[in-house]
Amino acid sequence: MQQLSIPIPPVFKQKFNGKPFSHCLVCEKELIASGAHYLIEKAVRRYKDYNSEDIVFEYAICTDCHQHMLVHYSQESLEAMRAFFAEHVDFKLRQETMREMAEKEAFNTGDWIRNCLVRGTPVENLEEYQMGCECIGDRMIISSMPYIIGGPAIDELTMQLSNETIDQMRGLMDKFLGLPPDLRKLLNDSGILIL
Repeated sequence: MQQLSIPIPPVFKQKFNGKPFSHCLVCEKELIASGAHYLIEKAVRRYKDYNSEDIVFEYAICTDCHQHMLVHYSQESLEAMRAFFAEHVDFKLRQETMREMAEKEAFNTGDWIRNCLVRGTPVENLEEYQMGCECIGDRMIISSMPYIIGGPAIDELTMQLSNETIDQMRGLMDKFLGLPPDLRKLLNDSGILIL
């Protein structure tokens, strides 16, 4: 089966300059020219009263580093994550629908990042959310991604994870995202995690 892809949409490019992510956050491997397989993740905080939003963090991580990162999560947490998503999301149907739309040239990224993947909450009703996609080189792969997951769903997922895994996720955020102390406290108090 041919892997369908589209050029990386602007929403999954770097906020500050509008360019594609060029290197893996962890190993600094070049991503575009090398045709590397990688994930992009962004955390967004919305300010409804001001009709604005900020990117809390954004990064690209090659799939090798992502897999290595998962090795540090507890087995119980990995199983809990799989069970959580299996209970709430029909990934097979999602992927088939995306594929059919892409084959008909009717795929629109915005349609898939309009609502929380887990709860279906419209993005405009979320105070915080995370979004992600899967890429190869300068193309976004049409798989079960792109997605957004809202803060309430992230909180629900976090409740399923071991303290060891949460500490690992937050340790990775500290190490690779270099967040200032006041933002670090905000993230400790919220459900934002590296997924």
